Amino acid sequence: MNQYLTRQYWKGQRLLLLVFLLAHTVVAAIHISHQDLTFDEPDYYTYAVRWLQGKPERTNKMYDSKTPFTVVATIPRVVKQLLQPGYTATDNGVADMHAGRYFMVIYTILVALVLYKWIRHLFGPKAWIFPLLFFLFDPTVLSYSMIITSDMASGACLLATAYHLYLFYRTRRPRQFISFSVWLGLGLVCKASLLFFVPFLALFTAALMLAGQLRFNVLKLVKYTLLLAAIVIIVINLAYYGKDTFQPLQASEFRSAVFQKLSGSFLGAVPVPVPNSYIAGLDMLQYHGELGAGQPGSTYPGVFLHGEAKYKGGFWYYYLYTGLFKLPVAILVLVLAGLISAIVLLRRHFISTHAWYVFPLVFFFLVLSLLNPFQIGFRHILLIYPLLVMCIAAVLASGQRRYKWSGAVIMSLLAYIIVSLAATFPHLFAYTNELAFDKKNVFRELNDASIDYGQGRTALNDFLQKNPGIKRPTGAHTPGRYIVTASELFDHPVDPDHSWLNAYPPVAHFQYSMFIFDIRPQDIKKE
Repeated sequence: MNQYLTRQYWKGQRLLLLVFLLAHTVVAAIHISHQDLTFDEPDYYTYAVRWLQGKPERTNKMYDSKTPFTVVATIPRVVKQLLQPGYTATDNGVADMHAGRYFMVIYTILVALVLYKWIRHLFGPKAWIFPLLFFLFDPTVLSYSMIITSDMASGACLLATAYHLYLFYRTRRPRQFISFSVWLGLGLVCKASLLFFVPFLALFTAALMLAGQLRFNVLKLVKYTLLLAAIVIIVINLAYYGKDTFQPLQASEFRSAVFQKLSGSFLGAVPVPVPNSYIAGLDMLQYHGELGAGQPGSTYPGVFLHGEAKYKGGFWYYYLYTGLFKLPVAILVLVLAGLISAIVLLRRHFISTHAWYVFPLVFFFLVLSLLNPFQIGFRHILLIYPLLVMCIAAVLASGQRRYKWSGAVIMSLLAYIIVSLAATFPHLFAYTNELAFDKKNVFRELNDASIDYGQGRTALNDFLQKNPGIKRPTGAHTPGRYIVTASELFDHPVDPDHSWLNAYPPVAHFQYSMFIFDIRPQDIKKE
């Protein structure tokens, strides 16, 4: 432990890494201090509080995707309670949530540390610097670095799982396999989407065998499969206090058709070796996906893209299209360069070096695009964004070896990101790049958490006080000057009161997520 406190340890690159992390933390903290609690944070926080109290049961429909990982946000409240045993919140925990947000940065730091180690290992001691800067100062990363959700944590889990799987392949050390298994277990606790890592692992193992990179050995395959299953089951049980473990499916009441079918089959009598709260979360997510949006029991408004709304299912190109406007242009350039030059730059040692982050990136991108009915924000891309940074690191490292002018290009791209970031700061939830040049009409291309996550309620109230001539709209189609949030412009079948304004051009925007309309009497008559 004492080595971490020595000057020698922190000389050079570790000190530079620390400076980057501190700079990111400061910028993210300034950003979050200007934002209201988002739509989802109260539910994530209250579930974390319940979990901390030993009650992981999913008693609310909004707890379907909630995870114990957000318990780090309760640290300020726990400390306050220890110092003041009789303390009771009088604001429904709003102050506790605002204070807890700052502790969520731990997951961004974790991602950065794994990126630092993996990039150095693959591409050289200095290859991490620019990729990590691109990551830490990406607007989406800064936006969600201190938000009480599971998005950044899920990205950390997937990255760490892939990293330790790679290390086990290279070293064959049992401790690396144990680390991989633990991280996979944590990932399954963090995000239901990471269940798809199980079929991915089977496919990836088969691919390695077909490529001659692994020898087929039945005994070893069975041994490692059983060890993996045991560790994952232990992690999940620890995460949910082992409550109602080994309870058969037929002993529970399920709402989704999938789990009802399983419960009614011969599998319904088989004891399940994980807590009921974990299974209940999967059932709730499946049910809400089957139900679709716009229903009384639904938990999401629907999926919107390029003027089209879907209330069941999503768009296969949702993240491609959204990323075209949400990723900084500099990142888009690097991604495009990577796609064009991948065959040339990565063909050597692909299996031994690059496949370990490229394959899970592609696989989970397809999962998000094709199998995710809850496409309600670009934030979901944080699951795979750290793996994309690995691809960027590979392209940058190869480019720097081949072209002398690459350093100047990289510096220019980084400067471009900083300028683009500064132009929107501190309203980064609603960040869109320069391809979305008409900011007052951006809601016609993107909506939901991609630009409006409920972060501007206080700013909206202040705006109305300072601008008495502008008011909030109602369902009545009457002339006037109105300001409305992007989420209110979504044509929700249950609450369509404000969506009538979509027929008119906005005259301005406020903080990129609220839009001002000037409806004249003659405009109403044209309807």
